[in-house]
Amino acid sequence: MVVIASEAKRSNLSFTIDRGEKMKKSAEVEVKIGFSVRDLAIALRELSDEDREFFIENLLAATSPDYLKSIDEARRDYKEGRAISYEELFEG
Repeated sequence: MVVIASEAKRSNLSFTIDRGEKMKKSAEVEVKIGFSVRDLAIALRELSDEDREFFIENLLAATSPDYLKSIDEARRDYKEGRAISYEELFEG
């Protein structure tokens, strides 16, 4: 069994296997865990709506650079005044 440890860095996450070799792509890393997809689905159903949404957003953020870029773009738009409130959007 390969033991994987993660090292958080400022702009990226690199994975190290127990022999000390660096993995260049996280897609190359296989993590075996002791539960099935069915177990995961059951666990997700037991979460509150808020916790489930939080989990899904974090999963998207961890696996999708485009998702993170869209969040950064939305934050810039908001800071630069290129946003309207919910009330303005759905008024009238």
